[in-house]
Amino acid sequence: HLVSVGGNAPLPDSVDLSESKYFPPIGNQGGLGSCATFSTAYYQLSYEMNKQRDVSATAENTLSPQLLFNLMSSDADTGTIADFNYDFLKLHGAPTMGYLPYSDQDRLSWHGSADIWRDALNSRVAEYYKIDDVGREDTQITSPDDEDLYKIKKVLAQGNVIVYATCIYSWVADKIKAHPDAPENSKFVGQEIVKYQDGFEGGHSMTLVGYNDKSW
Repeated sequence: HLVSVGGNAPLPDSVDLSESKYFPPIGNQGGLGSCATFSTAYYQLSYEMNKQRDVSATAENTLSPQLLFNLMSSDADTGTIADFNYDFLKLHGAPTMGYLPYSDQDRLSWHGSADIWRDALNSRVAEYYKIDDVGREDTQITSPDDEDLYKIKKVLAQGNVIVYATCIYSWVADKIKAHPDAPENSKFVGQEIVKYQDGFEGGHSMTLVGYNDKSW
């Protein structure tokens, strides 16, 4: 489970938890609105469970988002909400991909096999913590030294991935350019970088795995 945030101790220049042996391979939600179940169960809970058990991510210990999505989404495929997902994961957990492989062709089955539900009980959430209201109104991140940004980076530096919601159709992006004051940029020149969100179209849940203060 995630750790509480406090204090302003120095942080490393960069963190990338996707390179950890505990982090599952990148999945594909396909045609379902299962972004929030991928973020909470597949990425975050798989990573945290593997870290707690000190085992590398494999197909056998990566958690399926399928059961969570099928039970928590409506039959209109409206997606799910992270807080409700965690409540479900506290009670029932999530089965591994070995027991319940993900398919975007399956959005209604309740998967009544006792083996699936028993397997899910092995991977449950004990508790979760929220970094409230970052990026809203008077909590917008405005500089590299912003206190709200520090809170996010500290959780990542402590080795915990973060689930967050955004609106991807309202992203304003630019291309990363070479700059003499930021030699790290040379690795990423030409790649798109999101500068800010201007609107509320395209709700999407994603997983933060790191940051890099050396790029600009």
